[in-house]
Amino acid sequence: MLLILSSGCTGKDELVSQSISPVEDSTVSVEQLTVEIPAGTIATEEKLVISSVEKIPDVELDALTPLRSYEIELGDEGYFEKEITLSFDYDASLVPEGIEALDYFTVASYNEEDEVWVESQFDIVDDKIVVKTTHFSPWTLFGLSDGYVVSTAPHFTIKFDDSLDASGLGAYEIYGYTAKVRSLLEESYDAYVNAGFTAPKNKISVYVIKSDESYYNPLTGNIIISTQSYSDVATKQEISHELFHLFQNQVFYSRGMDMRRWWIEATADYAADEIALKTGAMGKDVKPRYLETTITTVDSNHEYSTSHFIDYMASNGVPFKGIWGAVAKDSAFTGVDSSLDSYIKENHKSSLKDEYADFAGFFLFNANSPIKLEKGLDEEVVAYKEDISTGDTTEKVKVKLNSGYTAKLVAITADVHSGSTTRGVSVEALSGMNENNVIQLYKAIDGERTKAVYVASLTDNGKQAQVSLKENDVLYAVVITGGSSSDQEIELEIEGSPKEEMIPVEFEQTYYLEGGGKVDITVEGSITGFNNQLTFVSKKPGYPSEILDITGFVTHADQKTSRITLTPDAEFASESWRWDSANEYWVTSISNPRYRIYYYGPGPDYAYNERESYGTLEFVIQPPASKDQQLLADVNLKWDYTTDHYRSTSDGEELVSSDSGVGGVNFMHVLVHAN
Repeated sequence: MLLILSSGCTGKDELVSQSISPVEDSTVSVEQLTVEIPAGTIATEEKLVISSVEKIPDVELDALTPLRSYEIELGDEGYFEKEITLSFDYDASLVPEGIEALDYFTVASYNEEDEVWVESQFDIVDDKIVVKTTHFSPWTLFGLSDGYVVSTAPHFTIKFDDSLDASGLGAYEIYGYTAKVRSLLEESYDAYVNAGFTAPKNKISVYVIKSDESYYNPLTGNIIISTQSYSDVATKQEISHELFHLFQNQVFYSRGMDMRRWWIEATADYAADEIALKTGAMGKDVKPRYLETTITTVDSNHEYSTSHFIDYMASNGVPFKGIWGAVAKDSAFTGVDSSLDSYIKENHKSSLKDEYADFAGFFLFNANSPIKLEKGLDEEVVAYKEDISTGDTTEKVKVKLNSGYTAKLVAITADVHSGSTTRGVSVEALSGMNENNVIQLYKAIDGERTKAVYVASLTDNGKQAQVSLKENDVLYAVVITGGSSSDQEIELEIEGSPKEEMIPVEFEQTYYLEGGGKVDITVEGSITGFNNQLTFVSKKPGYPSEILDITGFVTHADQKTSRITLTPDAEFASESWRWDSANEYWVTSISNPRYRIYYYGPGPDYAYNERESYGTLEFVIQPPASKDQQLLADVNLKWDYTTDHYRSTSDGEELVSSDSGVGGVNFMHVLVHAN
């Protein structure tokens, strides 16, 4: 990167002033410079003034030494629709043995607005350095400074001082280090191109220097790689990260990159890790309370951490190329978050708020979360703590949220009444909620963060959810805003239940099939009732994660009996029950329970039939408000099946035919507790 340390050309000496016709091709030569201006470049006759420059603005890097500098002016115009050709004569004796002239020389123009030198691509034609341009400004022909060496690759020209000390990436001196850098750049380049990103048109200039960090300058297009390698993994991530900035610049350009800074850094860190080098180093040093600050924050840390949000979406059905394209096609004034929200709504039946809310749960409770906690969730992340003692019934807490996409965490514990093993806790959103907000509830079994399971969501004022907690359980309320334009305050009411009583639940049901078969279902367990709270406790010892023991048998028309295998598992644990507030019932299901049926067919042609079925077992439970009221259960078993018909032959078994279809069981129970 070439950054300006001082501005302005001094010591100018006018060399030529010549009128240029708008209708004729013009060629003007002076000293080592020739300027060719095609007809039609200007509308009226103008003066071409070429001056030599004694002192040019300094450059940040000492890799380049100025050889010839000229200031070129044509009237008051700075930019032209037609290309003008600049040709520099050069001294071939300056080029050291073993270095090509194309690699030794550099041609750059001075951007006076941004005060930076910008390198240009050039060709060597008939011993002249030839540059095509559509603008006039100070132009300088540079040569490689003494002590510098050039390393070339298919897509890169890498320049470095061979006296530098460098170690890392498995190398112990500057030549080996630069070779590793070159290899990683090419590997990353190929990965980005193969992933469908637009490749730069020209060869890329890279400088390996002594610097505190690596960086990319979107104004010059140069990549700077530091010789300070703190770790191999970090260095690989930096190299690939800075290269992706160059790919970003093909789409957003320097001004657009600056206006989308958080997005630029987050996606570069994601791309370097997940698309290119698989370093596992994206978004390092994530702060435990990252969620309290909006995703658009730029503070030299947060924007890099947001790469984990990008990664979460890409890993959960929102493709990176999709959101990349959505942001690229919109104006920078649209706002990246607005572009993302529109794309997700149109293509994935979700929203940026929904994706952020799900990410918040992953960030806080998943074992693969990027946060590393030394003292635990309650000490390092929780913003509010509430404990419901046996003497208390209600607590209120006001949660203050920053604007944008942010979240804060509330930890809730409850003392259990004597003689009980659980305590019912209800959480209600009293005020402050709007369409941007959602409150997600997670229950941490025994208080362990990575054992937390999703319980329910609150999306409006007046909505509540109930959870049953054991003595060491913690209920976490993740209070989220997704796109709020201002700070918010949301008030929660937390209520603990009075002493609970268990209500036994036992029922059996027989459903008779057409053709003489039947299905027997048995359910055993117990429930507690509190403000529409439903807790099932399995009677089967040793399986506390199961809520219901389900046994099913199919008796066919020929009286052959087959067992239905419906083993409740983690998907059918108590946390999987969802409260349907609109219909005021609890619902859960097992997806695709599988069972196989073997029985002998009724006719002589078939030795036996084999049936394999897949379907959904669903329970809809309307809980009682007290132990004296009725519990209503609606049970549905639906399946798709395939039946293969076999018969015995002298060679063994032969498949005679196959058929498929759908089946189902639906029955309603009314259970009355007997006092």
